[in-house]
Amino acid sequence: VEGQTIAFVWGKLYHRHIFQSIRCPEGEIYEDMKVIGKIIENSNRIVFTSYAGYYYVQTPNSITRGDVSPAHMALLKNEWQLLDFINQNYPDISMEAKNHYFWSCFFVLSKLVLFPEYKRECQAIRKEIVREWKFLIFGRYTRIMVKTATICLLFGLPCYRFVWGI
Repeated sequence: VEGQTIAFVWGKLYHRHIFQSIRCPEGEIYEDMKVIGKIIENSNRIVFTSYAGYYYVQTPNSITRGDVSPAHMALLKNEWQLLDFINQNYPDISMEAKNHYFWSCFFVLSKLVLFPEYKRECQAIRKEIVREWKFLIFGRYTRIMVKTATICLLFGLPCYRFVWGI
């Protein structure tokens, strides 16, 4: 479904039977991406709504807000596997999955780019984003912030770092 987020496990309601055979891996970060494909396969139907029935609270020490590390690259690996699964099994939502993958690329890049010791990881993410620059800049559902960030990356990591630092 265009414009809907599919990847996060925490933002959904489920029938109990779905988790009879599915468990999130322990000790990993961003494990959502490893199980969401299985959840989709075990679901008879998926319904989207704009209703927000609760507020998601993140503490300062949570994984997404805590210290940055190369472990955050696990998000991209898991997102890539989810994207591949979606492309093979549910091509009608592949554009949403691709958008979500690149959103995650920018999320991780924005965490790592401010630290010189993660230059190699940043260059790998930049390469991935620049490879799909046309999709990101001209994509129908790409947010203006992602378009702007992509343009900055076309000029290199220093440009992106400068703009992100502002």
